Amino acid sequence: MRRLTALLLALCLLLLSGCGPSEQSDQSLLLYYAARSDTGGLSAALQGELWQDAPAQPNPGQMVDRLLQPPQDSQLEQVFPEELRLLSWSVSEGLLTLDFSEEYSELSGIALTLANFSLVLTLTQLETVDRVTVTVDGESLPEGSGQNLSAADLLLTGEARDPVTLGFQLYFPLLDGGGLGTEYRESELTGTSLTERIDAVILLLTQGPQHPDQMTAPFEGLESQLEHEMLGSVCLLTLPESWAELLTADEWARQALVNSLCELAEVDALAFDCPGPEQEALAGEFRAVYD
Repeated sequence: MRRLTALLLALCLLLLSGCGPSEQSDQSLLLYYAARSDTGGLSAALQGELWQDAPAQPNPGQMVDRLLQPPQDSQLEQVFPEELRLLSWSVSEGLLTLDFSEEYSELSGIALTLANFSLVLTLTQLETVDRVTVTVDGESLPEGSGQNLSAADLLLTGEARDPVTLGFQLYFPLLDGGGLGTEYRESELTGTSLTERIDAVILLLTQGPQHPDQMTAPFEGLESQLEHEMLGSVCLLTLPESWAELLTADEWARQALVNSLCELAEVDALAFDCPGPEQEALAGEFRAVYD
C-alpha cells in the first residue's frame, strides 16, 4: 500500500518505535478521523487509526463503508453525517469518483474540509487511487469543494495563504546501534509542494530527535538546506562534503535519511550527487528498508 506522511494539519501517525528501521507493514491501512481537542470538541485535525480487520485487498467501496463507521479510539470522532451513504464508486486512470447521498452536500466550512481530507488521505493509500472526486446523487459539488483532490495539494479552504501544519515520519539511528527508531514531528509551512516538504524533512533531521536518550543525532550541525530535484520518483540530492562524508561512513545515518524522505508519497528512492571519492560509494539508488 502507498505511504502517506505529508499530511495536512496535525496528522498523528506513529510516535516512537525501536527494532530495525520500522515495524510498519506495507499492508497497514489507516482510517482518518477527527481528533478531539483539549476542550472536548472536534479539532481541525485528522488522525489515522489502524484498520485492524482490513481485508487483504480492499476496494475503495469497502474502505469508505468502514470509514463511515465510528472509530474504535474514544479520542477520535467521525467526520461524516450519521445518515450518509455511499451510492456508488468508480476508478479511472487513478481518479476515484465517489457518489454519496444528499447528506454530503450539507457539509460546509471546516466540516467539509475534514470530510474531504478524511476521504483523500484514507483512499490514496490504495495503489490504484491518486485523486478523489466527490459527487452527490450523481451531481458534481461546487468547484473546489470536492473535485480532483490529492493528498499532495489539499489546503484549508479559504486559508491558502496561512501557514499549515504538516506531519512527518522521521527516522534516526538508535543509540545501541541496532537499527532505526521512528519519530513523528510536525512543521509549520506556508505551502505543501513536494519541494517544501523535502526541505522540511531535512531541516527536522538536522534538528535531531526529540528522544536523545534513545536515538542519535547524526545530522545535527549539518547544512539544513540541500539542493534537490525529482527524476521521476527518485529524489536526487546534491550533497556538500560534510553530508557526503557522513552518509559514506555511517550506514544507519544514510538509511535514516532515505527512509525519512521515502515516507513522502511521491518519493520512492534517493540518489546522491557529491564531490570527491564519496561519489563512488554513494552511487546508485537507495530505497527505504522497513525490516
